[in-house]
Amino acid sequence: MRSHFFPLYIFLVIIFSCGRPGVGLFAKKQSAHEKYTDSIIKAGYNNTSAGKAWLRAAELSLVQPFQLQLPYTEIGYFNADKPAATGFEFEVKRGTKIYVSFPPGLFVDLFESGSTGNLPLLVSAAKTDSILQYIVKKDTRYILRMQSEIGKSLLYQVQLFTGPSLAFPVQLTGNPKVISLWGAGRDNGTRSHEGVDISAAFRTPALAAADGRVTSVSENKLGGKVVFISPDDADFNLYYAHLDTQMVLQGQHVKAGDILGLVGKTGNAQYTVPHLHFGIYTNAGAIDPLLFIDNRQMKPVVLKISSSQLNTWVQSQAANVLYNGPSLKNTQLGTFSAGDSLLVIGMNEDWARVSASNGQAGYIKRTKIKKEPKKK
Repeated sequence: MRSHFFPLYIFLVIIFSCGRPGVGLFAKKQSAHEKYTDSIIKAGYNNTSAGKAWLRAAELSLVQPFQLQLPYTEIGYFNADKPAATGFEFEVKRGTKIYVSFPPGLFVDLFESGSTGNLPLLVSAAKTDSILQYIVKKDTRYILRMQSEIGKSLLYQVQLFTGPSLAFPVQLTGNPKVISLWGAGRDNGTRSHEGVDISAAFRTPALAAADGRVTSVSENKLGGKVVFISPDDADFNLYYAHLDTQMVLQGQHVKAGDILGLVGKTGNAQYTVPHLHFGIYTNAGAIDPLLFIDNRQMKPVVLKISSSQLNTWVQSQAANVLYNGPSLKNTQLGTFSAGDSLLVIGMNEDWARVSASNGQAGYIKRTKIKKEPKKK
């Protein structure tokens, strides 16, 4: 006879997971910052002036972030006596990978901007990490938050930059060059190019741009000998066309860098130079693949400036403008008069991130500040 009773262990699991929010089968993994915040509250430090200031700073850094263009490098200082957090907001395109380099010991979290309410946390660094990475899945704005522990001073250098999220699909020994871009006219303007063409020496290896499974090895009139790959954990497929030789089988799992075939001139490319047509297809159709493989993206410079001005008071040399980012194109936040005192909390080659005596923070040109004379 069929039993109508739950097994005891299933009943206990359901009671346990439902009775304690955030605990159980579907518990959300906490970031290092969230765990530390919980520890502050449990210890009652959230009722102290330092605890309140730390929690408030974490919130403000997401509400009032500074505006950046990547790549970007800055040295900064967190003062144990003044709990603070820094938020940087920037726009990144789909297909790139965000890289953030920083010293261990910082709380570093990446959020998606533009949402109402709590911002979606995308990725978080562990306390021992020194680099954070995130593959951008849509064109939008992001906020990076950095913060140190309560009562801990920390001098840091942070680097933010982007790179391609996929490996380059043609072996570099063949001297590959991108010769045709997305959207270029084809067949007397009756259609547009749905990919990029990469020229290379005849029979140069065409490489898997990601780990994934080969979903099709076939031949057609337009693309000639082609290969399709479905990358692991991705919502798109990779398309390789005009191959002279195919060297994989349908259903085969490949690693990034594995040889899929050899660059050729098959299909409608028989009267062109040997090249690979590389495309990316989603459920909504083809998308521009260039940013996914563009290895020319700029890296940030390593700053070679003195940190002696950090956490020191300086003076405005003349009437100056305060900006919400390190560029004259950024929004103006206010002005300073000659002799106004400013606390330096971050800087790069050209800009200083400062805080005024009224608490207003932003960027000012480094050439327009000077060290304050020592007070008696």
